[in-house]
Amino acid sequence: MPNTPYVATLLSLMSFQTYDRHYLPRIIYPGREEIELVLDGQAILKTPQGEQRVGPGDLIWHQPGDQTIASTRERVPYECLILALKTNPGRSLRRSRMNHWTGVISARQFAEDALRRLSDHVDDPEFAEYLYCALKIHSEPQYNTELQNVSHSSALAFDKAFQFISERFSDPALTVDNVAEAALVSVSQLHNIFRGKTDLTPYQMINQCRMEYALTVLSENRPIKQVAAMSGFESEGGFIRAFKKKYGHSPGALKKHHQRLSAPVLTSLG
Repeated sequence: MPNTPYVATLLSLMSFQTYDRHYLPRIIYPGREEIELVLDGQAILKTPQGEQRVGPGDLIWHQPGDQTIASTRERVPYECLILALKTNPGRSLRRSRMNHWTGVISARQFAEDALRRLSDHVDDPEFAEYLYCALKIHSEPQYNTELQNVSHSSALAFDKAFQFISERFSDPALTVDNVAEAALVSVSQLHNIFRGKTDLTPYQMINQCRMEYALTVLSENRPIKQVAAMSGFESEGGFIRAFKKKYGHSPGALKKHHQRLSAPVLTSLG
């Protein structure tokens, strides 16, 4: 299957709605970029400069290490189209972090058309390239909300650091010193680089990766102790405390929720 100049393949295309639930941001992992096109409601984008509110028509472009949009503190519902692309090595697809839709058709019409055509273009790199080009051409950068750029050398160091974290977070012995050594910078330089690229410190990034992985493993109905070990936590108790602090409930409660959702429904025939 041939690769297009910018996009290797389409990883996912989906509509997402929060309804009355509160969602935290996700981290974008190496080898992919994601675009979120807001269709309705209001969300926040966390950046090193603070929180930026986004609404209908806003198009947010995420590179590896970035965090996706999330629910506001007021839990205002929002709806968006999520497009995930696998990128070719050494290429970035993003023009700017935040754009606004300017197409002749509405953002919602574009989203509905894209989702309707998806079933006929699964694993089609040309369809992925079309989506990328359409979003690039039919949107304009929001210069008044443009985020701080980091230098080329800092960007390379961040990429090395985040790649190392994403591959090693399950090791309880992983330290910020290890990450700095892998990125070929000092610990203080690493903190400055992260400060310019994300609102997370290197240590917080490690824990965020561990938490997101734990959420995935919990859905597989594994014992809590095993989930903690697989996610890089030194103890089950430490994992439970960290999980409850971040998500507001225990991993056991989430596990029971998954079990209820997967339980078979029994009906009476008599």
